[in-house]
Amino acid sequence: MANTFTDRREFRDAFWNHYNKKPDGSITVMTFCGTGGVGKTALLEKLEEEIRLNAYGRENYKFLSYDFSDDNKINKRDVLGVFRTVLSAHNCTFPLFDTGNYYYARKIGQDVALPEVKSILQNVRYIGNIFRGISKFERGLGTVYPIVNIAAMVLLGTKNPLAFLWNAVKFFTASTSLIDKGLIKYMQRTKVWDDEHKKIYKQLVALREKATPNALRDYLPTLFATDVKDWLQATGNKLVVFLDNYESLTGATTSQTSEQFKSHSWLSGDEGLILKIPNTLWVIAGRELHWKGEFAEKADTYFVETLSPEYSNDFLKKTGVGNENLRGELVKLTEGYPIFLDLCAKFYVRYKSQHNAEPTIAEFGQTREDVVGRIFRYIDKNREDAAKDMLEFFCVLNVWTDELAVDIGNRILPNFFRNTYKRIKKFSIIKSEQLKKDDIALTVYRFDKTIQSILIAQIVADPDGQKLIADVKKALDEHFKKLFAGKKKFDAREAFYLKLWANFTVRFADDPETLRNNCVENFSKHINTLTNRADFDTAEEILSVFMSKLENFSATDSAPYAYFERRLTALRQEQGNFDEARKLAMSSYEKRLRYLGERNPATLSSMNTLANSLDRLGRYEDALAYRKKVLTLRTEILGENNLKTVDAMSNYAVALSRLRCFYDALNWQVKVYLFYKENFRDSEKKTLDALGNIAWTLSYLGRDNEALIYEVLQYRREVFSLSQKEFGDRNGRTVRAMINLAFSLNDIGRHEEALELQEKVLALRTEMFREDNPQTIKAMSAVAFTLSNLGRYDEAAQRQQRILQLCKDNFGDNDQRTLIAMQNLSSTLKQLGQYEEAATLQRKILTLQTRKHGERDIKTINAMNDLAQTLAILNQREEALALQE
Repeated sequence: MANTFTDRREFRDAFWNHYNKKPDGSITVMTFCGTGGVGKTALLEKLEEEIRLNAYGRENYKFLSYDFSDDNKINKRDVLGVFRTVLSAHNCTFPLFDTGNYYYARKIGQDVALPEVKSILQNVRYIGNIFRGISKFERGLGTVYPIVNIAAMVLLGTKNPLAFLWNAVKFFTASTSLIDKGLIKYMQRTKVWDDEHKKIYKQLVALREKATPNALRDYLPTLFATDVKDWLQATGNKLVVFLDNYESLTGATTSQTSEQFKSHSWLSGDEGLILKIPNTLWVIAGRELHWKGEFAEKADTYFVETLSPEYSNDFLKKTGVGNENLRGELVKLTEGYPIFLDLCAKFYVRYKSQHNAEPTIAEFGQTREDVVGRIFRYIDKNREDAAKDMLEFFCVLNVWTDELAVDIGNRILPNFFRNTYKRIKKFSIIKSEQLKKDDIALTVYRFDKTIQSILIAQIVADPDGQKLIADVKKALDEHFKKLFAGKKKFDAREAFYLKLWANFTVRFADDPETLRNNCVENFSKHINTLTNRADFDTAEEILSVFMSKLENFSATDSAPYAYFERRLTALRQEQGNFDEARKLAMSSYEKRLRYLGERNPATLSSMNTLANSLDRLGRYEDALAYRKKVLTLRTEILGENNLKTVDAMSNYAVALSRLRCFYDALNWQVKVYLFYKENFRDSEKKTLDALGNIAWTLSYLGRDNEALIYEVLQYRREVFSLSQKEFGDRNGRTVRAMINLAFSLNDIGRHEEALELQEKVLALRTEMFREDNPQTIKAMSAVAFTLSNLGRYDEAAQRQQRILQLCKDNFGDNDQRTLIAMQNLSSTLKQLGQYEEAATLQRKILTLQTRKHGERDIKTINAMNDLAQTLAILNQREEALALQE
């Protein structure tokens, strides 16, 4: 049952007219629009076939194809990765795109040794050596130095093998610096280093240095387009790009999908990929194509309609339907839709061969829906319905691989025969494609969307069909639970299956609450794993599958939707998008407050998440208010000795510490520690965390307890080691463990070791986020603190001056973080004997604290005391005495 192509001569001629035009640097876009089943996919497949037969290999035309029909949400980075793989086979190189992809991977904390990001400048031998050397160093191997140094010497023309050793040791600086220099030299050598490339490179560096990960990812299409344009200009090649089922990218087949998941401007917008690559012919097919601006004006649009009665009749005649009256009735029945004509023709041939007689129109039914249902009920009627049952099974499954089909099919179908399965895969309603990512290749099969939508409605309406759906869901759940049990990382194959499972889960969900429960039960822990492994794209795609389904339910303003917003908040925090995380957290909290009430546990969880988001932004006072509210409500509802209440106490105490209310914090921390010690014993993580918090507060109060501090140090070292081994250096958990370990090392006077860790944290924060990010500023402050402990006051002061400027620029003079930066700098200036400068700062601090908190606030009193002490040193005793009084 190979697919029968319907002529479409006028569209094919139009394509070849565009194809045969001489290249003039223009961009040509052909769009084929039409409803499902009219033959758009068959048309594109025919054009590809004709290119292979008539032109491919004899001209400089190259082509690539992409089908957006996958139910998973489209990820621009993955799509560009597929494009890159195809064009690389034609010797197209991607220096800009690969570099940007690498920087994006570094920024989100992804393992740069993964296949999809380790292809940096493969065709530049010495850059490849640098990358491989740096990657090995980052994985903790000790053989990097010769590789990096040799590569650096070749790259920069130096004869000194030690010239770049320090850069090699400081691998963040090394990998970035060497690749930057290598990229520039490579582009200069290939004679494309003009003003346009300099502008693009400058923007790439700016995004790498300061922007959020998403901003850098959004720049990848520009980098990709520039690389392809350079390749076309250098080789004289022309390019044809076929894009099918474009509506899946735009979200046109769903309800109001949120912009963050359905945007396609990166491809067809005024600044999108299509308009940036000259000498290219784009052939795009879709049901509904939403285009605006310059792209819409350039598109040469063709509407693919049903076949005329004359051609429909001719098609049936050529495929074997000899009865003229029957042909006329079938033309009316199918309304000229090629896919239904194709089914009828195949049914006619099969029926006649089995019965040695022609079917009547009654055998086909009265509507197109009848055609699908009756033909499927008839298929292999004399073979125990093996093929019919199997086709219904695949219609429910919708997307599958051989491995999945065999495992699930054998579980639920008594007549799942391998030979029948092989024959079914050749049916015209079954589409196949090769999924290639990393070093993994999968053959993926999909049911035709038009036929599937009709058949699935009939299956859902039948009690036996409902049982089939339930059986498939149960078997899939069992299969994937077993496959993913204990998974701590996902390769490309497993990520594909995880998304397939999520899509199936939502397809037959009945209501928003069921969706939420399914995610909690089957996907929540895997989303955590993906986030911990910095596979943010896959984690977001899975969340988007559930959120889009809720949007189809018109349930965006609901408690279940609030659950997914809270999950997305955690993802955004790990990506460093703290402001977006705060907005999501606030939205989640407000929905739960409205629908569940203030005292509901879910509402309190969202309130806690919101406080976390505010902490990440440095808005400690706002965070404290929510922490206090959570503690008050949990105490009222659950009692003081409930675990959740004590957890709230711990969070509240940490919030107090961040605002330097150390005495208040210590009272709560001791209470928390005693509860955990009584209920979880000393070996439990919560108890050790409580000890760590006490030690941290005591160190600020100068009440050192040596035994306690060494106990916490041992725990923190163990946590750091385990986190580093499991998640790698760039994971948020590892970074936090590194920070805590550095605190403990400072507590026992091992400042050099602490500084080494803190410098590493600062490099990570700067690389992953930006210099003015609150987390980066905190890391810079920690380095300055330790430099002061080491007596390196000049270096500490330089860092603190930069911190103060960043705080002023980003938070303003009145922000508490700015005031703390002033206080730290003034203390260091006093150590350097610069008392006048210190007093100037302290006067400003006192003015701001008084205006902000009033004269009786502890912060204002501390500021008075600091200034008084400095004035006394300067012999300004009267003013100092007035302040002390």
